[in-house]
Amino acid sequence: SDSISKSGDSPEGPQETRAELGYHICVNPQFDLTVTGFWTTIRNGLVYDGPVKVGSDFYASWINADLERLGVEVVAEGKLTESLGYFANVLWMNTTVEAGGADEDHDDKVPRWLAGAGLRYTEGPWRGSVSVKYTTEYQDDFSTKPPREWDLGDYWLADANAAYVFSVGNGLEYEIYGGVRNAFNQHYETFPGFSDPGMSLYVGAAVRW
Repeated sequence: SDSISKSGDSPEGPQETRAELGYHICVNPQFDLTVTGFWTTIRNGLVYDGPVKVGSDFYASWINADLERLGVEVVAEGKLTESLGYFANVLWMNTTVEAGGADEDHDDKVPRWLAGAGLRYTEGPWRGSVSVKYTTEYQDDFSTKPPREWDLGDYWLADANAAYVFSVGNGLEYEIYGGVRNAFNQHYETFPGFSDPGMSLYVGAAVRW
């Protein structure tokens, strides 16, 4: 109800249909594989249609579009040692869009490939993990002035964290943790003109019961 079109009317509500089919095989504790294919169709989905002036202010306007997404994801995980495990995933997705009576076209606003990998460590009270994620290039024109497509994506992000978990016999579990996000201080945007954070450090504590 808070979305408007350039005519000032609210766009129609979307209708979504999904289907997934997966296959899982555990060869041994060192190699566990899952392959999942998926298909989604969205009728009357919303896509950005540029700014619209309402009174003295400008707002984002939206147009209904028929969207179709299909893809395949492969996930592998397992144990390298009793304390050290790994995980990796690769996702390929193709998205098409049909809006405003135009012909169906590939939707460049959705990245074709996503990938990630990492290690998890557990030994006694200690926990830790390191991971990397990759996003291929895509485009977006959200809130750009004048309206145009900007290249986004094609970046790697690396995170790491460690924690110490303990209890003192009162039925509570305590955790002290810390880590780093975007460890290599990558400069990137997920929307045009909105820079995402660079490297950041964090520490914290938690109590569970």
